[in-house]
Amino acid sequence: TNLLKIRWDEPLTWETKQSFGHNIRIRPVSFTNENKRDLLSNLHPVVTKEYLAVDPKYDKLVTRLRTCYADEMNLKKEVVSYNDLLDSVMLALRAYNIQ
Repeated sequence: TNLLKIRWDEPLTWETKQSFGHNIRIRPVSFTNENKRDLLSNLHPVVTKEYLAVDPKYDKLVTRLRTCYADEMNLKKEVVSYNDLLDSVMLALRAYNIQ
């Protein structure tokens, strides 16, 4: 992640969540169980309300979205593959709050 900060000419010090300015692009995200639930609960309405469009050429992502399984907002990753793709989509959509 430090390489990303160097690429975007950001300081290598890591700010706390409260001190993020508008000019900071690279922010650490913790994948704790609580945060994973929040990310998944945010993704769910985006997908079920059909707001997410995925080009068919991203067939692995489409496969991952079709085969993901959660129990009480706890994603079961051991069942399927392409987990990083789903994590990436959840991170990309975390700025959107659709209810």
